[in-house]
Amino acid sequence: MDFKKLASGIYERSKALILQPKEEWKVIEEENVTMNLVVRNFLLPLLLVATLASLLGRIIQKVNIGLDGNLLMADGLREFFGFLLSVYASTYLVNELVKSFGGEKNLRRSANLVIYSTVPSLVVSMVTGLIPALYPLGVLGLYSFYLFYVGIPVLFDVPEQKHVGFFLTSALLMIIVFAFIRYFLTTFLMAFA
Repeated sequence: MDFKKLASGIYERSKALILQPKEEWKVIEEENVTMNLVVRNFLLPLLLVATLASLLGRIIQKVNIGLDGNLLMADGLREFFGFLLSVYASTYLVNELVKSFGGEKNLRRSANLVIYSTVPSLVVSMVTGLIPALYPLGVLGLYSFYLFYVGIPVLFDVPEQKHVGFFLTSALLMIIVFAFIRYFLTTFLMAFA
């Protein structure tokens, strides 16, 4: 796999989603890429960079007060696997939920909607993780919800009158899933740290 081409593809897709989301969702819809490929070639590299940036920021921040390697490792694992598990769980939830709102189940489209919507959150996580003083900018990660909202009518045939309900229900469930998985992994990993 050509690293430069992979990095360039991730950068271009992320930039297009952030700057021109409506147009980029149409491009994504035209692609016939499996969930596994999107995870492997887009989500995992982006998530790895975000996790490493966050760990590096914590290391830099704690150099003067002492490092606890086990705690840092547990925190990095929690962050990485928590986000990954949350994305998978959210993908399956959205896929099941879409039928209740008049759409047709499609796991590939659900994965695209959930995974690509996380771009702003991951980019903000990279910046705030590396430079903790910029943590208040974390609010910009909420743009992920806008990407999700804009992607719904492109990827799914949810009736217009049910669009907002589908969005709000999906967003609420994804927040609950993320919080539950984060809590569970924090509790589990801290038992071993």
